[in-house]
Amino acid sequence: MEGKKCGLIDRPSWVWAWGLAIVMMMAAGAAWGQVEVEWERTYGAGTCYELVGSPEGGFCLLGGSSIVCLDANGDSLWARELGGQGQVSYRSLTRLVEGGYALAGNSADKFGLFLIDENGDSVLARSYNVSGSCNSVVRTADGGFLLAGYAALPAGRTSMFILRLDANCDSLWSNYIRPPGGERFVCTEAKCYSAIQISSGGFALAGYSRWIAEPGVSSHGPSFIVTNDPGEFILERSTEGYGSYEAVLETTNGDFVLAGSVSFYDPADDPTGFCLQQIRYDFGPFWSRAYEFEYSLESSIKCEDFQQLQDGGYLIAGTRWRWDGSDAEFVLMRTSAEGDSLWSSMLVEGMRKECRSIAQSSDGGFFLAGTLYDEDDRPSFYLVKTTPDPVSVPERPLTPYTLLLEPAFPNPFNSSTTIPFGLSPLANGSPTRIRIFDPLGRRIEEVLPMQTLNAGRHSVVWNAAGVPAGEYLIRLEAGGKSQVTSVQVVK
Repeated sequence: MEGKKCGLIDRPSWVWAWGLAIVMMMAAGAAWGQVEVEWERTYGAGTCYELVGSPEGGFCLLGGSSIVCLDANGDSLWARELGGQGQVSYRSLTRLVEGGYALAGNSADKFGLFLIDENGDSVLARSYNVSGSCNSVVRTADGGFLLAGYAALPAGRTSMFILRLDANCDSLWSNYIRPPGGERFVCTEAKCYSAIQISSGGFALAGYSRWIAEPGVSSHGPSFIVTNDPGEFILERSTEGYGSYEAVLETTNGDFVLAGSVSFYDPADDPTGFCLQQIRYDFGPFWSRAYEFEYSLESSIKCEDFQQLQDGGYLIAGTRWRWDGSDAEFVLMRTSAEGDSLWSSMLVEGMRKECRSIAQSSDGGFFLAGTLYDEDDRPSFYLVKTTPDPVSVPERPLTPYTLLLEPAFPNPFNSSTTIPFGLSPLANGSPTRIRIFDPLGRRIEEVLPMQTLNAGRHSVVWNAAGVPAGEYLIRLEAGGKSQVTSVQVVK
């Protein structure tokens, strides 16, 4: 199925970075082409929020009270209806290194955590006395968890809220977090949509905030907050103009990149495009991009997820809702490492579809997970597989004397990464293996058990969704030689 090209147009924009307008619009007509739909599948009933890698090389889809495990071809392996206290709605999923999965969301309108084994059977269900919306679960470096979202406050206000748990899922500490505003503005609404543990051991939160100066005078927009492990506020950066940050990642040099949505017409309007912003490790702004599409004049366009790719560029996914209410489609956009647009596609037109989560496939294509609504507005889990990325990534030369371990991609990553490597003719037929170590030299996993391989280029996927956040070393051994590279796991 052919995807529709999403032209980008140049217009004024409400995008502000800490008082400075840093708007760079990409011209239409990207030279790289676009991706197309290779296949699409639906699974059962429900609203899908998350996609993560599974031990079988496939994926698990989560949403509401349901989880579905798939193989690499999209065929169902098992499906489960999840329990909890009262009505449950799970929105975030992470794979555990010891096997199984951790799910977070709401149970009877309280923050909830649910652990299952690798077959989807219940291991633990906990509810915590926090009213609000739990949107993200992070596996911490010490084997515990962080639950992040927002909590309800008196007078209809909300605050970002984080709850730190130990390895037994008992509470260690919790904190309400709101941007400080300023002398004139008071923060009345703050919501966290995504969280990761960063290399310093603290946490980075991405979301949205609103400030009120006086009745009828307000400011609101995306917010980014960094805390330490006790949850104490370290830094906040907010962007004026309607929209939100939906996801955050930390790069290998300690910078942060955030993806979200923005309005191009008036801060009171619905979002009509994507935004991408890099922040240096010393918390200064580095670059900022905003992307408006040729159909932004007739649609709301909201970012839901993004990933960094092998060449350092980014893949951003979201949903376009037509203002006439006719239907909604998946939107996918590819950028360079500096945020310049390379291509964009609108996929699976017709009926109503909402994209929530993305992952890269082993053949260079992409998986997009979300929800498909039928004519009676009944939801089903929905998965789309695309053709490979049309952007060509130059290969490093493989000489007769080289053992080549290439950079893993994506990196940093959350659930899985691809490890490309090459064997020279001198290593042809030699025992070869790839192992993962932590910075202390402790072996975490053997992703490629000892075996003989022919000379040439190869790759292996490391499914690390259950590994705690942090830096890990990848070691390739073959022909009596070895090479090491590093990757960053973020949650």
